[in-house]
Amino acid sequence: ETIGMRTTSVREFNGGLFIIHNGKIDRLVNYSKGHMKAIVEVSIAYEENIDKVMTILEEICTDLYENHEELFKIRPEVQGITRLDPSAVVIRVVCEEDAASKFAAENLLRQRIKTVFDEKGIEIPYNKTVIYNQNSVKMMDKKEAEVKYGN
Repeated sequence: ETIGMRTTSVREFNGGLFIIHNGKIDRLVNYSKGHMKAIVEVSIAYEENIDKVMTILEEICTDLYENHEELFKIRPEVQGITRLDPSAVVIRVVCEEDAASKFAAENLLRQRIKTVFDEKGIEIPYNKTVIYNQNSVKMMDKKEAEVKYGN
């Protein structure tokens, strides 16, 4: 916000004002200028078809690029699988944005992904209780397990 002879004032995203002695400043990150990467990581269940999910994400990226040109100057890119977490496959979608548009682009991308995944029946993982029976294997969520087997 201001740079003085002895102190520099930096305003936090939520409005808080930091006043820092210049001798203590090691480094700063400016999120208000230039281009930034909007990064959205999507978790899907291991049981999902990866090729199907990647195709759906590509379609979402194309749709957002074509229909929201005020936000997406460059088409978002599906980078692919970035991690294999214990309960999810993580896929990253990235696009380059103006600093002012970064958060809006990420939010719209997340919203669209959630909506389309719900429509297409793509599972976004959440905590589950897995009960193994010697004769059959069935997955059920915590609420279903509590109803069937009690606390």
